[in-house]
Amino acid sequence: MRRAALGLAGLVVVASAALPPAGPAEAGPAFNQRFEGTWVGAGTVTRDSDPSPRRVTCRIDGAADETRIALDGTCRAMLIFTRAIGADLAVDGSGTYSGVYVGSRAGPARLTGRLEGDRMVLAVRFPERVGGGRQQMTLENPEGSDRFTLRVTDVIDGARTEITNLVFERR
Repeated sequence: MRRAALGLAGLVVVASAALPPAGPAEAGPAFNQRFEGTWVGAGTVTRDSDPSPRRVTCRIDGAADETRIALDGTCRAMLIFTRAIGADLAVDGSGTYSGVYVGSRAGPARLTGRLEGDRMVLAVRFPERVGGGRQQMTLENPEGSDRFTLRVTDVIDGARTEITNLVFERR
């Protein structure tokens, strides 16, 4: 199983924290603005080479307009591992978010998803098979909160397995 790419893949979807239910026209602009500014986070990431969860800290700078969210940042594990991460997401008139995540050893991943109540759910598609090949990113961000959680799961050996679990706060 290759989980290496998954751990940091979850960091991308920072761009996709959730809104309360709203129609597509209302969701995009208000939702996107939540990611303006600087975010810091910490949590765990599981990698292939070390199946024990690894503690990481991250910093991401976000910019947004009515149709896009752009994120640029880094994550660090201990003092020896640093990886650049980023995402560029756009929302269309139907409320579907799509874009690209960069930062994984597997290469850029395609992201596609929608707001579901108080969370955003994105399918992740890497250019090559990673882990079980059924990665999903979920972000939860109660309206008005300066904090959100980001989780990445995959189906490995028939069971949904958590690969990334991070908590971000606005700085």
